[in-house]
This record gives sequence, C-alpha cells and structure tokens, in this order.
Amino acid sequence: MTLAVSTFYSDRIRCSVDIVGMSNLVTFLEHTEAYRRDLRRVEYGDEREPKMREFFGKDRADEQYREDQRSRCL
Repeated sequence: MTLAVSTFYSDRIRCSVDIVGMSNLVTFLEHTEAYRRDLRRVEYGDEREPKMREFFGKDRADEQYREDQRSRCL
C-alpha cells in the first residue's frame, strides 16, 4: 500500500516509508515459500498462467510508476 499511496497520492503526502511492501506481484509469488504459494495464488491470481502474467506486467512492474512518484520514498 505504501508504494501505491506514494504513486497515486504523491500530491497529498511528503514522504512514504516502505519496509516490506511488494512492488512486483510475479516476483513476490515466485519467492514465496512453497507451502504458502498456493494460498497466495488463490488470493492474488496464478502468475504461471500467461494471461495473468501479462496482466501483472512482469517486464514493466518495477519501473512502471517510478516517474509518477513525486514524493520521497524511504
């Protein structure tokens, strides 16, 4: 949520602090422990399906909103 708020509400805040927030859903699911992965896939979607992978936008997710962040992120 911190990254989303700093991107979409940067005109209303001065700074945000992100400690463990995910910026890329595909890499989040790929690095989740195996015993929890299936539970996360039910919650967020299955990143192995081509349609979902395209929706998540692996190639652009990390840099996608960086230029939209006008407030500082610590």
